Amino acid sequence: MDAMHIAKLQAVKQDLRSQLIFDHIATSLLQEELLNREEYQRISSKVTDPDRIDALLELLPAKGPDSFNKFVYVLTQDYRWLAERLETVPPELDSGTGPVTPNINSLNQGEFR
Repeated sequence: MDAMHIAKLQAVKQDLRSQLIFDHIATSLLQEELLNREEYQRISSKVTDPDRIDALLELLPAKGPDSFNKFVYVLTQDYRWLAERLETVPPELDSGTGPVTPNINSLNQGEFR
């Protein structure tokens, strides 16, 4: 996943955390190979959906160059409005609060915050 896609995820992160239900997309995430069984179990063990979504967003950048497009595809099944938002949000804006600058050091360490 490239820096532009990571910036888009960061820009829409609060919407994903508040609107996305992990269990609704989990099967598709497994089918698209965005998660393996161990990662699924680790994420599922989180107490709340926002915590599950945070854990998912931390994993996605390391899932290869197609991970953003696969994630958008998964969202189009039941969360079309979130998929459309991810595709159209200007990557330099984070929910209207200012520029998003990915922290390259944290990206290299697999962190997403």
